[in-house]
Amino acid sequence: KTRGNMPHRPTDEDKKLWKYVTKGIEPYHPEGKVSADKELPKKSRVDKNIQIDRHSMLVPPKQTSMKSIPLGPQALDRRTEARLKRGQIQIEGRIDLHGMTQEAAHNTLVGFISQSYQQGKRCVLVITGKGRLSAPGKIKQNLSSWLYDYPLSGMVLRHVTAQPADGGAGAFYVYLKRQKD
Repeated sequence: KTRGNMPHRPTDEDKKLWKYVTKGIEPYHPEGKVSADKELPKKSRVDKNIQIDRHSMLVPPKQTSMKSIPLGPQALDRRTEARLKRGQIQIEGRIDLHGMTQEAAHNTLVGFISQSYQQGKRCVLVITGKGRLSAPGKIKQNLSSWLYDYPLSGMVLRHVTAQPADGGAGAFYVYLKRQKD
């Protein structure tokens, strides 16, 4: 399985979730045939009382709503957005990812953003590098999907390209949500 373009090994929690999600599903057979030792599955009902811990990506159906699932960068008020784009918000931490493999960069980013969020930091600088003249770097290309995908989506509000003094096209200001008490 991949998360974005980033290969990863499924955790036990991932495997448990996948088993729950795929319970009762049979493989697709283009000819409409099902293997001889299997019958067609009956319609299965989802157990609405299933207990899933807070780190899981699945929540019970009655709590799921599209409004509660972050789907990308969230809007900031105009003043904060303008200050962020102009580089006028104090940078409280920085990390340099360029030169790393995609896997190492992703893992390092997750750790850095998580730690910054836990420490109550609001604006951090993530340096990805620009890539080559012929094509942008893979880390730079993947940064958005990494920031707005699980597990960072609950911590990141917005990111914008940094000002030239802070790295320009090879760096990004990442504005973090306030930590919930």
